[in-house]
Amino acid sequence: MFPAEGERKPKRCFPGFTDDWEQCELGDVVRTSSFKLYLSEASGSGKYPVIQQGDNPILGFSNNKPFERFEDVVLFGDHTLSLYKPAHPFLVATDGLKILSIDGFDNNFLYSLLEKYMPESEGYKRHFTILKSSKISFPQNIDERVLIGRFFTSFDQTIAFQQQKLEKLQNIKKAYLNEMFI
Repeated sequence: MFPAEGERKPKRCFPGFTDDWEQCELGDVVRTSSFKLYLSEASGSGKYPVIQQGDNPILGFSNNKPFERFEDVVLFGDHTLSLYKPAHPFLVATDGLKILSIDGFDNNFLYSLLEKYMPESEGYKRHFTILKSSKISFPQNIDERVLIGRFFTSFDQTIAFQQQKLEKLQNIKKAYLNEMFI
């Protein structure tokens, strides 16, 4: 769904989309929003989630004034290389969380693009400078970007659903084992 390095078109694309893709450095098109207004301590209650980087993004909640333009941003964990696509207004827990956007990109496509061009981990360091220097490709057609974003989002939703089913089955197995061997 993304062009191979040095190519201008992907091998697989949706019907009706045949144009060459744009190529540039991510740093030429990505914008970061200031996080300082949205730094917040988390508590067990509040209206808005407080997001941190890592595998468990929701640290807690807060009633402080949130970042409200969540539809077109992806949060990037500068140290952990984590990505988070917010579904609601949010606050951030640390300065290591970057609020990223690209004009004309919805957060579904942006998330997929960042997954594609994610740098390798170099330990606990700031990876955003590495990410910004990545050579990226993306369709110029907004409709094509939306279709690709939705396509990969549906995969993520299916994976999450299957993981929940797997966890339920593992819990059932554990319960049976406990009942049988008590």
